[in-house]
Amino acid sequence: MRPLLLSLLILAAAPLQAAQPCKAPQGADALRVEVIRLVSAERRKAGLPPLDLSRKLQGAAQVQACDNARRSVLSHETSNGSGLTDRLRRQGYRFRAAAENIARGPSTAQRVVELWMNSAGHRKNILMRGVHEAGVGIAPGKDGRAQWSLVLAKRK
Repeated sequence: MRPLLLSLLILAAAPLQAAQPCKAPQGADALRVEVIRLVSAERRKAGLPPLDLSRKLQGAAQVQACDNARRSVLSHETSNGSGLTDRLRRQGYRFRAAAENIARGPSTAQRVVELWMNSAGHRKNILMRGVHEAGVGIAPGKDGRAQWSLVLAKRK
């Protein structure tokens, strides 16, 4: 009976693994600030207001970056199948609009923002009207390549 109980506990806890943030790399705070600064500069060029850093959005972004790093994938869904809206709700962030950009590989804030601005879909998210806040997740992948997540949103 004990092995069965232990197995059930392990299975019940498995979906929670995706929600556990990993340790961010050294200098992650400076990288986050720089990504927000660079994204805000792109928004200003398009006549849009800059973004404020949100701790709740940062939490949602970090969960995604960590989950992607753990699995060595590039996905908008976590290993338990949850997407951006699920992660925002878990962070207690009530939103009207939200979008997410992800990337794997760039080692600098400038390079990841360039990559996103050269991609039509990612550029559209960065230049989305009505979003006012953002959060940035960054995690070291098993292969040493950085995993990034940028979450942009507007509160309800």
